Amino acid sequence: ETRHQKDQGASTPPPATEEPSPPQAANDPITGFPARPQAEEALVHAWQTDPPSYVVVMALDRLQIFNMRFGHSVGDEVLRYFAGFLRGQFPVSDRIFRWSGSALMVLMPRPNRLEIVRDEVARLMDARCEHTVQTASRTILLPITARWAVFPSMAAPRLLIHKIDAFAG
Repeated sequence: ETRHQKDQGASTPPPATEEPSPPQAANDPITGFPARPQAEEALVHAWQTDPPSYVVVMALDRLQIFNMRFGHSVGDEVLRYFAGFLRGQFPVSDRIFRWSGSALMVLMPRPNRLEIVRDEVARLMDARCEHTVQTASRTILLPITARWAVFPSMAAPRLLIHKIDAFAG
């Protein structure tokens, strides 16, 4: 069923023999974003039915260093802060997911050309992001940066998943 068919009111109740859908996976406990299984489902859905979309992948820089030097609780705090930062940067219509480790994925429905979307993401990610954390011995101001890439969602989901994994490393 396409979005157009949904808008036309073509909704009929499911047959009585249809099994209920499995429960949704829990959101990631650190970021609060839907986790990778939901991201993969969203990629398949975008490829099959939605209007043009782009996939933005962001990998937080130095997260492993933060974890090793200050402990995983500081790394989790930095990731949680970055997730909140992204919530404020991207419009509500864009769906953000926790992909894996330090990687997050944003599904952006846009009718624009790739260059325009890249410029939009560059503007959003240009905002300064830093966070103060308290360790056992001191308070530290940590600059938070991320590398990012944009992929059109017109590619088959399997190919997109491979590209995202390769980028997220």
